[in-house]
Amino acid sequence: MFCALDDAGPGSLDGLLQRFSSYPVVHLPLAGQLRARGFELLATFGRPHYTLSLSNGDAGEIARLIEALGAVVGNPYHGRKRPGRR
Repeated sequence: MFCALDDAGPGSLDGLLQRFSSYPVVHLPLAGQLRARGFELLATFGRPHYTLSLSNGDAGEIARLIEALGAVVGNPYHGRKRPGRR
């Protein structure tokens, strides 16, 4: 998972949606929504990459995760070429 950490640039929501323009839909939960449902977010690899930690991966926890992710939304950059790409 990736977290929008900045107001502008590659670490912003806009920058991330552009980066993942091959995805027609995405989930956009807030970190607080995930934490409120008992999920831990760990900063991993390079910024703005995070890992969502599952305690056991059982059906109940997966159901909580799906609910916390919320509805899918269309990626406004889907189908567009990423800047700097051919």
